[in-house]
Amino acid sequence: MKEGSCRVVANQELAATYFRLTFEKPFSSFQPGQFCMVHVPGLEETLLRRPFSLCQERADQAEIVYKAVGPTTQAMARLKTGDRLSVLGPLGQGLAWEGFQKVIGVAGGYGIAPMLGLGRSLQEIGVDYQVYYGARSKNDLLLLDDFKQEGISVHISTEDGSAGLKGRVTERLQQDRNKVVGGKTLWFACGPHGLLQAAAELATSWKVACSTSVEEYMGCGIGVCLGCVIKTTEGRYIRSCVEGPVMESQKIQW
Repeated sequence: MKEGSCRVVANQELAATYFRLTFEKPFSSFQPGQFCMVHVPGLEETLLRRPFSLCQERADQAEIVYKAVGPTTQAMARLKTGDRLSVLGPLGQGLAWEGFQKVIGVAGGYGIAPMLGLGRSLQEIGVDYQVYYGARSKNDLLLLDDFKQEGISVHISTEDGSAGLKGRVTERLQQDRNKVVGGKTLWFACGPHGLLQAAAELATSWKVACSTSVEEYMGCGIGVCLGCVIKTTEGRYIRSCVEGPVMESQKIQW
């Protein structure tokens, strides 16, 4: 974990209100599923950093994907090449895929971000990988060209039917059940709470190993403020920023 004032390399608008920000990373590398805490220097509206999943990295650069909805992300959307960004990371626990022969990514909205870097890591070691991606409409689908360039299969679902299968991503999983279960298969789910719970329950019913990247409010990102605790099936509370954000779904009290 390192903190640094990082130079913005690029800040690309992917779709309306969605952006990909590339910055010179202060750390050497990260594990897919880890995150960073970001602060925009000079922004007085917010005192605390904001957490963002790390998307992918190349050489000395890393990327995050965000939606401009609040003071911090709207300020980020105004950043230009050469501006500075305060970054703390990498933080938390990433995905452990050792021992699995197939990984199925289950993503919703901009929960697609860590799936890209994960795909590159898995391809390097020959693990079978494909992604099931759900969004409200085709306008909320992100990074599809990047996945295509990497040769990663993405199965799309949209709630309004404007792209892919009409319905939720879990419905697409049910349709392709024979392709996403069996053998040494691991699901990795990232997105809104409802998606995580639905994917976890489906995986449990099919007896498939499933890890989820929990989405909780974080104040510090290093386990001090206790603002992101979640309840486990054992009845105790753990910090999603330290023991998570990626954890086995059956250990979470949904």
